[in-house]
This record gives sequence, C-alpha cells and structure tokens, in this order.
Amino acid sequence: MEQCVYDDARSWALDDDGLHSCLSMIKNLDRVIDERRPKCSTGVPTLDAATQGGIASELMIVGARSGVGKTDLACDISVNLAKTRKVIYLTGELAPDQIFLRAFLSFANQVQKDVRLTEERLCERRHDDEVFISCTKSRFAAIASNLCIADDTTLNGTNDYSFTIEGLRELISSYRRNGVECALVVDYLQQLRSSKLDGSSTVELLDHVAKQLASLAHTEHVPIIALTSLSQQNEPRGSAHILHAADIYLHLETESSLQGRRVRPVTGHLKKNRNGASGIDLEMTYTPELHLFE
Repeated sequence: MEQCVYDDARSWALDDDGLHSCLSMIKNLDRVIDERRPKCSTGVPTLDAATQGGIASELMIVGARSGVGKTDLACDISVNLAKTRKVIYLTGELAPDQIFLRAFLSFANQVQKDVRLTEERLCERRHDDEVFISCTKSRFAAIASNLCIADDTTLNGTNDYSFTIEGLRELISSYRRNGVECALVVDYLQQLRSSKLDGSSTVELLDHVAKQLASLAHTEHVPIIALTSLSQQNEPRGSAHILHAADIYLHLETESSLQGRRVRPVTGHLKKNRNGASGIDLEMTYTPELHLFE
C-alpha cells in the first residue's frame, strides 16, 4: 500500500490522529487564505477566459495528436509563467536547445506583432533584423533566469535528481523551502518514471505518476502543465486515471486537411475544469513557424 506523506507546510493543520483539523484551520484562517495562490495567466486569452484567469495550484493536462502543437502551447505558457516565477520545463523528447529556441521565438512573436520572427529568419541574421533580434534578446534575458530546461541527462547529473516523479518532487520542494514560487511543465507524461514502481506495468506506473503530479500541484502550490499522447480512442494513452487526476484537461484538435497550412485553426476542447465550467470549445489560431498560439 502506498504510504501517505504529509506536506510539512501544512503539518500545523493536522490533529493528533493525522487528520486535517477544521479547528486548526479556523484558528489559522489568515494562513489558509494566504496559501491560496492567485491564477497565473497562460498568455492565451481564450484559455485564460475559460479558466477564470489561468492556472493556479492545479494540474492541467493537455492532450493532442502529434503535430497539433501541444509542445508549442507548453512553450507559450512557460514564457508567460516565467514572467512571475521560476519554470522548470522537463523535456523527454526534444533537446533542451530546441525547447529554448521555441520559447525564444514564442516570446519574440508575443511581444512584437508587426515583425514576425521565424527560426529560418533568426538563423539568416539579416542586417535589417539585427536591431529587432538584439532588442528581443535583451527583453528575453529579463525572464531567462526563470526558465530552466531539464532532460534525462541534466536530472541524472550532479543534482542527483533522476527522471522520476520522486526526483521532481524533491526539486520542486527544494525551491519551495527557499520561498521560490515555481511552475512545472512535463513534456511528456508517459516518459516520467517512478523509483518506487520500477518494473511495474504501464497502467500502474501512469496511475501513480498522474496522482503524484496532482498531489505536487496541490501541496506545494505549484501550477503544473503535463502533456500527454493519445490512444486510438483519443484518450490519454496508458491509463484512464490521468483524466481523474487532472484538475483541467484540454484536448487540442485540428482538421487533418489543415495540417499543411501556415496558420491553422485549432479547437481546444475543455473536457474537464474542476474549478469552473467544462464542456467548452476554445477557438485558437496556431502558427507553427512562429511556435505561437493566439
């Protein structure tokens, strides 16, 4: 049986039997209110509107078929979150420099609407782009220290955080113990492991990982965005518990005939929203070469 571990920050609310005491909470009402975090904007207006301002101490899971743009959406959200907190972006597929470039281009195209910067244009370094690129670098530098990208090599390095849910919990907890507000992006959920369930079935592992991500979001007051691949039935691949664990579940979809377009309409089906309305369709536009949702 899995052992419950209580967050030290909330130990003041436990009674002698280890239960959360309402008497302790009413005596510490100011503390309870202070621990409720305000919503953090995702930077995508339609998503912010549907979630009453963005994401707070919640687990938001984003599911989509390959090529629909869920990694770019995660980069867009990461850039916005990094304006107010440290963001740990865990990448299990793309290299850290690829995630960085997507985040940088997303930032450039969010702050400058009349000049659009693509990766090709960035690499060409045309003379008439130098001033724009230089200004964007300076602006991005203001949030760059807040955006940290980790992969299986960095998490297995000197910090001794393995590519596991337990390693992520220790990393996030270390920031929170030092008073650092942070957020976490997991790209992809199916690539996380657990040191406690080595050799377990895929379903059991994903059940555990999803449950622990939700617990981490709630106990450490951390916004978490986790991407998931989909099954043939268009459900999160591997475990039905992924949907149960999510506070918010956003399913991205676009017409296959539009995949080659420069600008694509994407529908975000808000299938679950624990703290608000669900069953809402969000209409967004996605420009792959800009790595930008609007």
